[in-house]
This record gives sequence, structure tokens and C-alpha cells, in this order.
Amino acid sequence: MLGRLRKQEGLQTVSKIAFLEEAIGMRLIVRGAIWVGGMLLLLLLWAALAPIAEVTPSQGQLVPEGDVYVIQHLEGGIIQQINVSDGDYVQKGQILAKIDPTRPRAEFAKLQSQEVSLILDVDRLHAFLAGKPASSLTLEKFTQFLEARGYNVQDITPLVQDEQLLLKSQYQNLQDQKATLQSVLDQRQEQLESLQKQLNIWSQQYALLKHEFAMYEKLKDYHYVSELEYLHSLRSLNDLIAHGQQLNSQISEAKESIVEVHDRLKSLYSEAHKNALKELSEKDTQLIQVQHEMEKTKDMIKRSTVRAPVNGTVQGEALSPGNVIPAGGHVLDIVPAGMNLVAETRINPQSIGYVKAGDRVIVKVTAYDFSRYGGINGTLQSLSASTFLDDHKNPYYKARILLSQQYILVDKEKVPLKPGMTVEVSIVTGHKTLLAYLLRPLYAAQEQGFREH
Repeated sequence: MLGRLRKQEGLQTVSKIAFLEEAIGMRLIVRGAIWVGGMLLLLLLWAALAPIAEVTPSQGQLVPEGDVYVIQHLEGGIIQQINVSDGDYVQKGQILAKIDPTRPRAEFAKLQSQEVSLILDVDRLHAFLAGKPASSLTLEKFTQFLEARGYNVQDITPLVQDEQLLLKSQYQNLQDQKATLQSVLDQRQEQLESLQKQLNIWSQQYALLKHEFAMYEKLKDYHYVSELEYLHSLRSLNDLIAHGQQLNSQISEAKESIVEVHDRLKSLYSEAHKNALKELSEKDTQLIQVQHEMEKTKDMIKRSTVRAPVNGTVQGEALSPGNVIPAGGHVLDIVPAGMNLVAETRINPQSIGYVKAGDRVIVKVTAYDFSRYGGINGTLQSLSASTFLDDHKNPYYKARILLSQQYILVDKEKVPLKPGMTVEVSIVTGHKTLLAYLLRPLYAAQEQGFREH
């Protein structure tokens, strides 16, 4: 009996302990459920309220904000020397490259020879027009001018001697022409004198023959002479008259010829002066043209040394000695010093509807680890009005982003940005909550489900 009671008491004790343990377990489950529910509620509340930025990703590179100086060569030629390379900083006036000047220098030497020859020709013609002797042609009046233009006066002396000989030849030619005309004039005058003497003799013969014919005419009326003798006298008179007319004609021609030769003698010097003036005008014109060509050629020689127009940084691959540049060909580019850099990127047309000028941008320079050195804040400055095509014919919009700083902090040191650095940009186009992102597929499915087909 006693044993049964103890057994019942033991069972009751075990039941109470099991109940207590079960109660404690249920309490822990309830508390855990409440804690998890609270966490889920807080997480849901955070997802519904916490904003997350919407971004449009893009890639691009850093470019100068303003215009880059494009160095070209007007005439082109063979690269003789390159003094800079990509990324070098250059000062204004510094020699960047040299073009082989052989061709323009040869052209300049040719033009110099033409200039000297024309200068001496002009001086000779002035001396001829003024009637100066050949000895007046000297280099003394041109020495200062020629030396200032880089000529060796000793080399020009033989040319002066040639001009002196040419001037003597001009004078001699003029004298020869005068002597020839004078000889012709003397011949014409002798011929005229001879004709006039013949005319005097003819006049005497004519008077006698005319008197003789008058006598024959009277005798014929009295039949003292025959008809044949009368006709013979008449024919002789007519022949003499014809000869007289011929003499008068020859005398007129001789006089006209003398007048013509006189005129030619008078116009000989005036014609020579006229021709000399015409030649002088042509030589002056040619001299001006040659001197203009010389100035152009000097500029070509000067341009064979390519200099930096501004202080700045060389951009782009430089050419190598021996390369040939076409006329107007590109040599290199210079980014002016002090010019800020901007990020230039390409935006997919599918994202262009969310992007607008003024959007905030996060710029990551790929040369530096973003997780370690961070990025650069920026502002979307502009978008192209239309699309461009890349090498694969894919369209894109061009965007330009202003940067808040021109450097990256690397171990507390400001490292300046350089043109050409590649960047990854994130254009902040708006904000949404995490819950909105999570529910977006449901909204899309709901909209698609209720759409009529």
C-alpha cells in the first residue's frame, strides 16, 4: 500500500516536471516567433522606407573641357626628328618636331638666283634708259641690301660682269641699227641725186626733141618731109615723155624712201626706249612675284621646325623619324595647361529616357581601385541631340560630365587626372525603396496578366 502511494507520488512529480518543461518550451517558441515577427516587420518597414539610388551605368574617358590644339603641317614632308612623346609637358615655342627642309631650301636657292638676276636686269635697263655707260653697273649700291638678304657678294660679281656685257651689247646693237639705217639713207640720197641728174638731162633732151618735132610738124604741112619721118619724130617724143614720167615716179619713190629712213632713224631710239620700258615693267613684275614666292618659301622653311603654340601636355601617339606627313597632315595634339578635364561617356539609347542634364554622377577612374580610393562626384552637363554610331554601327548618345575635382586621393596625396584615362560612371536617375524593387516583378506580371490578347 505504501509502495503504491509512493509510486503515484512519483508519477505526479514526473508529470509536473514534464508539464513545466513543456510550458517553458512553448514560452520560448512564442518569444522566438514574436522576435522573428518583429524583425520581419522591421525589415519590411526598412524595405518600404529606405531609398536606393537608381543608376544608369556607362563607360568613357577623360577629355579636356576646352579645345585641344591640333598640330598639323601645311605642306607635309618627311619627319626628320621627333623631340616629344605622349604625355610630355611642353613650353610655348618648344621644338616638337622637325620636317626635312631639303625641298624648300632648294626652292629658296633657286628663287634667290632669280631675284639677283632680275635685280641686275632692272639696274641694267635703268642705265640703258638713262644712257649711262656699262661701267656704271656695280654692286656697291646693292651690297648692303644683298648682304642683308644673305647673299655672298663675291658670287654675284660674275653676274654683274655679264650685265655689263649685255648693256654694251644693247648699245652696240643700237649703233649697228643706226649705222645700217644711215647707210640705207646715204644710198637713197645718192639714188635721188642720180635720178635728179637724169631728169635734168631729160629736160634738155625733151626741149630739143620738142622743138625738132615742131619743125617736122610745119614741114609736114608743106610736104617737105615724108609721113614716115614725121611719125618717127613723134614716136621719139612720146618715148622721151614716158621716160620722163618714169624718172619722176622714181624720184618720188626715192624721196618717200628717204623720208621713211629718216623716220626710222628718228624712232630708233624712241623704239629702243619703249622696248626697254616694256621689258623693265615685266622685270619689275617678275621681281615682285619672285620676292613674294621667297617669302612663302621662307615660311615653309620656318614651318619645317614644328613648335608648341601653347604650354600644355602632348596627347596622342607621336610620329617617328622617316614617316611621311601629307599636306595638312596631323602631327600631334596639345592639351593646354590649366584646362579642366571632363568625363565623356556613351549612353545606351534604351536608358536615355531616364537621363537628363543636371543628374548627379559617380565617376570611377579605372586606373585606381574604387573600393580603396573611392570615386569622384560629378554632374551631367550635356547630352547630344541625336545618336552617333560606334565602330560596330551601334547607336549611342554622347554625354559630358563635369567633375567636382581634378585629382584622386592616393594615400592622402592628390594625384592629378590625365586626359585619356578610362572611367566607369553611374548616373543617378532617381530613387526607389527596396520593397518597390522586390515588388517590381509582381507589378509587371500583374500588368501582363490583365492585358487583353
